[in-house]
Amino acid sequence: MKSKTKKRVLVAATSVFAVSFFAGVMTILAANGKIDLSGVPVVGDAIASLSDKADTTTLQADPDSPTAAYLSVESTPSTEYTSPNDIQVSDGYIYVADETGMKVQKVSISSQKVEETYQADAQVHGVYLNGDTVYALVGSLAGEVIALDADDLSEQAVMEAGHTPMAMEVSGTTGYVANKFSDDITVLDLSSNRTVTTIDISGRQPMALQLAGDKLFVATHLPNDSAKADVVSADLCVIDTNSNEETKVIPMINGAGGVKDLCISPDGKTIYVSHVLARYTHPTTQLDRGWINTNGFSIVDVDSETVTASVLLDEVEWGASNPWGIRVTDDGSKLVVALSGTQDAMVVDIAAMNEKISAVERGEGVVDTVEDIADYLPFLDDCRTRITLPGNGARSLEIDGNTAYIGQYYTGDIAAVNLADNSVETITFVDQPADDAVRTGERLWNDANYCYQNWESCASCHPDGRVDGFNWDNLNDGMGNPKSAKSMLYSHRTPPVMVTGIRASAEVAVQAGMQYIQFNTMDEAGLNAINEYMKSLQAEPSPYLNRDGTLTESAERGKILFEANCASCHPDPLFTDMEKHDIGTNDDVNWENREFDTPSLVEVWRTGPWNHDGSVNDIRDIIRHDAPGLSDDEVEDLFNYVMSIGDEGEDYGVEQIFGTKADGSALYSVLEPGSTLTSFTVRKQQEDAGNVKVTFDICDPNGDTLVDTVEEELTGMEFNTAATIDLNDIKVPDNLAEGSYIRISITDASTGDPVATDLIIKY
Repeated sequence: MKSKTKKRVLVAATSVFAVSFFAGVMTILAANGKIDLSGVPVVGDAIASLSDKADTTTLQADPDSPTAAYLSVESTPSTEYTSPNDIQVSDGYIYVADETGMKVQKVSISSQKVEETYQADAQVHGVYLNGDTVYALVGSLAGEVIALDADDLSEQAVMEAGHTPMAMEVSGTTGYVANKFSDDITVLDLSSNRTVTTIDISGRQPMALQLAGDKLFVATHLPNDSAKADVVSADLCVIDTNSNEETKVIPMINGAGGVKDLCISPDGKTIYVSHVLARYTHPTTQLDRGWINTNGFSIVDVDSETVTASVLLDEVEWGASNPWGIRVTDDGSKLVVALSGTQDAMVVDIAAMNEKISAVERGEGVVDTVEDIADYLPFLDDCRTRITLPGNGARSLEIDGNTAYIGQYYTGDIAAVNLADNSVETITFVDQPADDAVRTGERLWNDANYCYQNWESCASCHPDGRVDGFNWDNLNDGMGNPKSAKSMLYSHRTPPVMVTGIRASAEVAVQAGMQYIQFNTMDEAGLNAINEYMKSLQAEPSPYLNRDGTLTESAERGKILFEANCASCHPDPLFTDMEKHDIGTNDDVNWENREFDTPSLVEVWRTGPWNHDGSVNDIRDIIRHDAPGLSDDEVEDLFNYVMSIGDEGEDYGVEQIFGTKADGSALYSVLEPGSTLTSFTVRKQQEDAGNVKVTFDICDPNGDTLVDTVEEELTGMEFNTAATIDLNDIKVPDNLAEGSYIRISITDASTGDPVATDLIIKY
């Protein structure tokens, strides 16, 4: 029987709000009942205000700066990078899941050389070593588990898994695989290499697994709640391996998200889970004291299946951003955590930590209750050690003897941390290409070292460039109106951006986010790189599709309903009209009856909870609201189509249209009388796409061309790169009739056949 009970975690308010101007304002608002300041980490009066820390991190804009380096580098296919996303260690070898390189590599620790390689046909997300067999977790919608001989990495068997297999555990001859995007666990019979069953779980995006006797603990990445619920958190799901049924869902502490990994103590009694702890109830006015995001782990008792404490890894003025891999030493004395945002390893003395927790339970601790531990940054003082790592992108972590091995995703190597003396060596086993613009931007997106006091990276609120499942009260459109975090997919293609369309373009939003969310000043090269990364994002195929990527029969029926009921505001290929509408969902006076930007439905299956305030946890509810005349069967069909929408397999996509308005201000992908259109960009988004001809027209409501047609052939483009097409300063007529439109067509250069849906932008 499943049980899922979430209780609000009560935390003590603090009296040290006057440490900065913003904090003083917050106190006044809290006193008048306008906002809730409970749960703010307590660090004492010694914290300096943000105004005293004016020397925020700046990327140096010179030819030798990390962000400027990509300017001299040609576009590099992602497959040429080595990106250790997961590792396993045994008998002097490290088995590396190279995600972007789509391979498994067997690396000798002593020689630092790759001794064997298995080349897969898709991304390798994880590896699991079981005796003389290495299991590679491969692929996306049609995920697979590939059994390899541990000696020479020769392929032994291939088994079907779910959408994007991420982690594996083995008990006897039974394997369990966590499938990130199908929200389920594949059960395998490893003696016959076949799939036994699939277990649906209640959590969202399972990332890691841990066996504890006959229990399988599943760590899920994101909250699966309405963003307006009393408690919003990721969950641990518990599966009974005897019945292969989910028996319990353990809610994490309020604000727990970005879960990456979990591990078990040697005695099998305790599980540790790494995660971000979002302070989503606070306006994003500052970063001091972990005001927006803190970082730590939760402790789970295996027998009672409860979270007994949540502990912060952060220090008072130094964040421990985005904890990823987490492991306990064989003797149970140390907990080691890879900090992917700050490129550090944190080592925690478990006995000292447990004594501090026990003191709190006895009423003799540094805080009043165990719940308060999660709000007290100095709690681990004197029992934690931070070790700087030599590379970038610390993720998977394994301990062998007295050495912690940490895969460094972006530098493509392994950090070996000696836990006896905290010395670090780098195991370099490949020649990594120089970062191009996209790779640079992705690295910056995940790197908290560019954030004030290192509290967070862009990925803290937008993991993988998508959503974290929380509402955030950003100040770009006033205070007191929390908004659901948005996906960055197609942000540049669908201006304006933000829920209320308050930013004219994604470029403006990126710069503002760096300044007002991370409180840094980044140079133009860095901002450009981040924009290139965001523009490179491709839609994952939906788990609502058939395994071969086709629509289900229900979704095919839903497509017909969509075209009749929804396409006017959500036209393909972007599935948004890029307009703002009042859709009747203003239920909060703080929203002042505002209109909301029409969101793109591309990859909408991944962006919940939905609506501007994250109040809807089921798209069916939105369908019923917007199309009340549909039957239950029609609602289900339309739901299945909407949840299947992706990039529709188009070879190329229009990225952005640039110009100036009549008043001289910038214009992005808008048709406006009296404006001047200067250029637009087109991205190649399928690897096997050929050469194309691109045609640009401005037409009146009858389809007659108003200006000279612009045509250009694009040849020899590399995958996931963009080309700029000059429009020679086209002047849009001042007397443009309503209903006129831009039409951009992309056809095969040889045959003239369409390779993308025409982009239509109406006036």
